[in-house]
Amino acid sequence: MSISLKQHSGFTLVELAVSMSVIGLLIAGVLQGKALIDGARVTSIGAKVEEFDNAINNFVALYDELPGDMTNAQTKIPACAQSTATCLYDGSPNNGNGNGQIDGISNITAADNSVEGIGLWEHLVAAGMLNETQINPGTTNIWGVTHPSSPIGGGFVAMFNPSIPGANPGDDAVSVGTGHFFRLSRLQTGAGTVGTSMLTPSMAATLDRKMDDGVPNQGRVLAIGASCFATGIYTVNNNTRNCDMLFGFR
Repeated sequence: MSISLKQHSGFTLVELAVSMSVIGLLIAGVLQGKALIDGARVTSIGAKVEEFDNAINNFVALYDELPGDMTNAQTKIPACAQSTATCLYDGSPNNGNGNGQIDGISNITAADNSVEGIGLWEHLVAAGMLNETQINPGTTNIWGVTHPSSPIGGGFVAMFNPSIPGANPGDDAVSVGTGHFFRLSRLQTGAGTVGTSMLTPSMAATLDRKMDDGVPNQGRVLAIGASCFATGIYTVNNNTRNCDMLFGFR
């Protein structure tokens, strides 16, 4: 008695079509999930910036001075007046000069160890208007201690009249914006490069459209990074995280 065995030579066209369809659906699902996650991250950044802006406006409404720029904070903010160990910068009272602006850093590639830049967050926390940093943070730049952390990593620094240093020693700095800005970056130093930035051009463009005009080099929301945009348009086909952002306030 003989038994005939029928061998399969491979997948049929129908089986291949079904397999490709399943793979396509899986890839689409992964891409859609990533887009949803990136969208949620963008929304969380915008909400955090608005929280900072509202806290500063509430502080000014109550004290008629800008946080960080406030003079004699130890006599004006109750939490600062309760103890000689609070609201200090490197052991000295953390007070501004009262000139109506927060004189933090202007160099967008530099770390912020300025009295008024750190004092901005310190005064807001002491006044009970934010819960982002410490009342007596010292001068060591640490996200969540001297400066607020970002919802997606990195953190925020306050700047006044931000500018980019000249390419060569002795070159004039190039102005980026006028007035007060929050800078979002992964690190305290450096800006607009892979490894120091938090956002892809696509994420930056979405954030800019949500909060401003969608143009990277004008308006309230500005982008930083040579590969982030070109001729006033975000390079959304570039998927690397090479965009730092500036958010104007007051």
